[in-house]
Amino acid sequence: MTYTALLFLILAFFAEVLGTLGGFGSSAVFVPIAGFFFDFKVVLALTAVMHLFSNGSKLLLFGKHIDWKTTVLMGIPGVMFVSLGAWLTTQLVFVYSEIALGIFLVLGSSFMLYRPLFKVSTNIATLFFTGSLSGFLAGFTGTGGPVRALALSSFQFSKEKFIATSSAIDMLVDASRAYIYLSAGYWGEGDWTLVLGLAVIAFLGSLTGKWLLEKLTSDFFRKLVLVIVALVGAIMIFKNLR
Repeated sequence: MTYTALLFLILAFFAEVLGTLGGFGSSAVFVPIAGFFFDFKVVLALTAVMHLFSNGSKLLLFGKHIDWKTTVLMGIPGVMFVSLGAWLTTQLVFVYSEIALGIFLVLGSSFMLYRPLFKVSTNIATLFFTGSLSGFLAGFTGTGGPVRALALSSFQFSKEKFIATSSAIDMLVDASRAYIYLSAGYWGEGDWTLVLGLAVIAFLGSLTGKWLLEKLTSDFFRKLVLVIVALVGAIMIFKNLR
């Protein structure tokens, strides 16, 4: 394994820890990091595969806390729209998509930090819309978890329910997009030992994140989620403007 690959895996580990603490998976941090090492289509493929390992680990650790109503009502439209977003990457490239998403994340998380008691009703329309939007963005830009994190934060879930439910939804979404990306040859003849490394990193990062999470209060956890989402948004903007 080269020094570059080793550095990538170390950074992926920290992305996984932050993703677990943030409750929305590692892609929000992983995508900008991977973008410094690989081209966009390889990043999409690696992110989807990494997330399958990551969410499997989180479901093993937090699975008993899943909110099944939210999972079904956000997960089904998420699968439908992630497929659309992933398919669109094979047809066109929206140059400013990450910048637009980054601005949305910064503004959305800043608002919710300013209004800590803000809460959105968990009705069918809200769950369907947020599931569709996060699914589409996951397929098209590689990361939709922060949008889902903003929604779940507004539902005022406990930290365990937040992570378990987000991971269950993500597992459905990522299985769909991973199939499309790999079928389209985004990974091609890539180094599969790197994928094995990501599998180990995903479990160790999730386990470390769970250990840290046990030391946080629910209120601090919610604020941490929003701060991480804002930082991710800022990174997306900076990365695409440089």
